[in-house]
Amino acid sequence: NKAELLTQMGKKLEDRHRRGLRTVLIIDEAHELSDFVLEEIRLLMNFESDNAKHLQIVLTGQPELRDKLNQPNLRQLKQRVALRCKMHSLPNVEEVERYITERLLIAGSEQPNIFTPGAIDYVYQCSEGIPRLINNLCDNSMLSAYASGDLIIGRRTIETVADNLDLLPYQEEVLASEETVEEVGSSRVLRPDAREELWNNQSRVERVEKKSAFKTEIPKPKGNPVPTKPASNGKIPFDDLDDEINLEIEEVGGFY
Repeated sequence: NKAELLTQMGKKLEDRHRRGLRTVLIIDEAHELSDFVLEEIRLLMNFESDNAKHLQIVLTGQPELRDKLNQPNLRQLKQRVALRCKMHSLPNVEEVERYITERLLIAGSEQPNIFTPGAIDYVYQCSEGIPRLINNLCDNSMLSAYASGDLIIGRRTIETVADNLDLLPYQEEVLASEETVEEVGSSRVLRPDAREELWNNQSRVERVEKKSAFKTEIPKPKGNPVPTKPASNGKIPFDDLDDEINLEIEEVGGFY
């Protein structure tokens, strides 16, 4: 049962401590843990002697982990936290290059410079210096290069992989702006006042089209042109129509 397992664990940890060994429990994605599991983790911290902790626990996760630990029901666990660290993105392409080279060396690569400078620069642009995204881009790029028989990975390979992973630079901003435009357009059409405005302007357009058609269908005079006799108000016929058409077009143009 649980009590027996905890007793066995306590004896094992005490034995390791006596032999000068350090035991560390690392829990990744800790922000996904339930409050119940986090409370059980807190109880594991009770394995200690008068002069040392027998078990050290490292919780890693997204920024949501901080919000979770700030909950009132987890304040006892929060009080046990001795050290907090926050990982920032790599600030420039030089740091990204050093990171990629180091990861390749740790993995046992005898040729850590398989990425061209242009490829590394584009990795930085796509990942914004976030290590997890760098890992994803580089891993898939090496797999793609292996399938193609390429010994060196260039920018074009990174572009293809980034496109497949939806990691192209500024792609999220472009998609977000498109969604915003669609939402604004939809809301405008669905509002009652917008529908009324659209209907009124559509009627204006129809009137303009009719007047324009009437003007363009006037037959050309045959023979020598006859000077047009001014009207009683001194204006040539259809001048008023031109003014009205221009006015209507300006109003419709203002709507757009």
